[in-house]
Formats: sequence, structure tokens, C-alpha cells
Amino acid sequence: MSQKTLRSQLEELKAEIHTLEARHNEARKRLDALVSAIEHQIENTDDKAHRQTVREDIREFMNEFETQHPTVMGVLDKISLTLSNMGI
Repeated sequence: MSQKTLRSQLEELKAEIHTLEARHNEARKRLDALVSAIEHQIENTDDKAHRQTVREDIREFMNEFETQHPTVMGVLDKISLTLSNMGI
């Protein structure tokens, strides 16, 4: 999988974030920060400390959103797999 695939998945995640209801404003902010962190990791693949943080953040969101936002969770799952396949 390539950066192109990952960027496409990030765009899909951004679209899903946009559809979250206003009552999930805090989740939106945290997801936006996660997207920024993933984008940073794509550009800085040698930043191993940041890489670990990104993986932990993705796992945390997946656990949190599994029941509340299954579509967001599905996109995060795809992103996690893509990052893993890229060695990130």
C-alpha cells in the first residue's frame, strides 16, 4: 500500500469527521488532531517516537468509537492497516 492509498483514506476519515453531529465536537477535535499527526508521520517517517504515539492514538480511538461511530472506526481500521503495511 502506498502513501496515495493512505492519503485517500485520510480524506475519507475527514469526510466522516465532518458528518459527526455537533454533540461530538470534542471527538471531532481529537480526530482532527489525529489526522494531523498521521499526516506528520507520512512526511516524517523517521520520527519513531511520533510513530508509536500515532499507533497508540489510533488504537485508543478505535476502542472508543467502535460502538458509537462504527463508520469512523472502520476508516481508522483501514488507516491502521495501511500504516502497518507501510512500516509505520
